[in-house]
Amino acid sequence: MFRLYSEISTLGRFTNGHLTEFIDFIDSMQWFEVDGGVAYICPEKTDYYFGHAVNLYAAPADDVVGKTLTALWDAHLLEKASKAHKRVVVWASEPFIDYKNISKKYNHQCEVLLKYSPTANKISRPIYNVKKIIADDFAQMADIYVADSGEVQRGFIEWMIGNRMDAIAAGVANFFVIWNRDRGEIASIAGLYWKDGVYRYASVATRKAYRGRGYASALIAHIRDYALERDAKEIYIMAENGSQAASIYKKTGFEISSYMYSILADR
Repeated sequence: MFRLYSEISTLGRFTNGHLTEFIDFIDSMQWFEVDGGVAYICPEKTDYYFGHAVNLYAAPADDVVGKTLTALWDAHLLEKASKAHKRVVVWASEPFIDYKNISKKYNHQCEVLLKYSPTANKISRPIYNVKKIIADDFAQMADIYVADSGEVQRGFIEWMIGNRMDAIAAGVANFFVIWNRDRGEIASIAGLYWKDGVYRYASVATRKAYRGRGYASALIAHIRDYALERDAKEIYIMAENGSQAASIYKKTGFEISSYMYSILADR
């Protein structure tokens, strides 16, 4: 596991927080350096858009236009990922940048990368019965993520969960859940990956029927403490900029470390 992470980290061109993007990709992922960054592809999922992306070492100038970035993707990935649904280009910046010239057709997104700060104000952990995922929970993991993403994504989600189960078996990840045992379903879920003392949350999700009960806060706090008990050097979590999720994470001791930008241009 983590071949992609380990190889790219040797370049020394990304921060630890940026490198956490590569943690949950499987070993069959392929990558290579391009002008100003790295590109990677996923041969096993040639039709899934996020398996094929260009990650830039530095944020573009504030007058960047979408077609400039999609041209970069086309130059390096079009031949290798001809079935990809979208052209994904990703970069990071410590200060927030307002890219006015990226038009809406490019689905310009901005997420915040939050880092745990022991000095940050944080709420105490809500008391809920949190359990680790086991192999028998595979179907329920798929169902909660399908409920969040849509049935059209089931095939990809089941494939990704298989990779996550492999990561758990390899001792480099764990997923934690709050169950509704009466209904036999996972109410809320969140994962955690780690490498060389760097920990990163993955795929936080709560079914709509259970939102507003503090389940996500309970899981985030539980996993935070789990990582700290393992002497984590750094802990990261990502959320959409300005989202309710970002507010929840801030209440559990996380502060904005940097802004993560992407364009997802339709093919």
